[in-house]
Amino acid sequence: MSASIRPTPRRVSTPGSRTPASPAPAPPVTPTRPARPAPPAPVPLPVRPTPPAAAPRPAAPKPPDPLPLPTRSYVSPWARPAAPPAKAPPPARGGRRDARGGGGGGGKAKPGWAPLPQLTARQAKQVRRWSAHVALGIAGVVVLGGLGIAGRALWEMRTPPLVSRHRPEALCFQLAAPPQFAPPMVVEPSVAVLRGRFSPRTPAGYAIREAMGLTDPLVIGEKRRTVGDYEVTTLWARIPGQDGFWLVIGWMEGADLASLTFHFPSADGALSRESVNWGDKLVARVLKPANFVAAAPPIEHWRPTGKATMPSFGPPPAR
Repeated sequence: MSASIRPTPRRVSTPGSRTPASPAPAPPVTPTRPARPAPPAPVPLPVRPTPPAAAPRPAAPKPPDPLPLPTRSYVSPWARPAAPPAKAPPPARGGRRDARGGGGGGGKAKPGWAPLPQLTARQAKQVRRWSAHVALGIAGVVVLGGLGIAGRALWEMRTPPLVSRHRPEALCFQLAAPPQFAPPMVVEPSVAVLRGRFSPRTPAGYAIREAMGLTDPLVIGEKRRTVGDYEVTTLWARIPGQDGFWLVIGWMEGADLASLTFHFPSADGALSRESVNWGDKLVARVLKPANFVAAAPPIEHWRPTGKATMPSFGPPPAR
């Protein structure tokens, strides 16, 4: 069977014929999003119910009228019946009633006091004897104490006090005044004033060396300081042939050398730290500007004990 081929017909437009126009293409359709649904209406909040109005408070009751003041004829309805008078206990044997209660039945014994036992004549005599002995003993102690104080005062008045003759002696007496300088070791002082042996321009350190025969190897820790109107020199010295060390305080008063020396013992032949500390305390107590005024030397008093002419500091020497 043979296939037949049909020719495609052609449209020929003639001048007098009218060809229908092809339809215009439709515009592209843009997809649109669906509109959002409207939000639901808000749920109304619960409303707290209004509390009922409070009932009016009742008026405060009016206080009752005060009771009338009691009079002699008024008896309080709350008064207790009067208690019967208490009977006084019979007095104990050997005791006595309170004097405030009189001799009637109203007397009362003192609370907390036990009645004294009845003493026989012999016991009362022994109590009086012992009481007299105790009283005599107390009186004797008082009399002896008074006699001791009076005797000490008379003994001190027997020895007249010494008056300082110059500045070094006055400074030494100051150390003996209360509170007294009291080191743990025995310290023996001495004072001296060498008049006219040096020129006014001589240094005090040089004058001390010349007066005591010291050389530089024998001098330890020399210091110079200005106190008041004077230049004061302090030094520690070791004197050959003597034990211990000497603390020397000296200054020049014109052409005169004034000095104080204090002997500190030494057991091992060396200057101990304890001696240096007590020497510093002594120097601090002596070197005060008021003690070194050229126009007004200090004046001190000291009452000697026994045959001593200068005070001694520290514990008393063993006898």
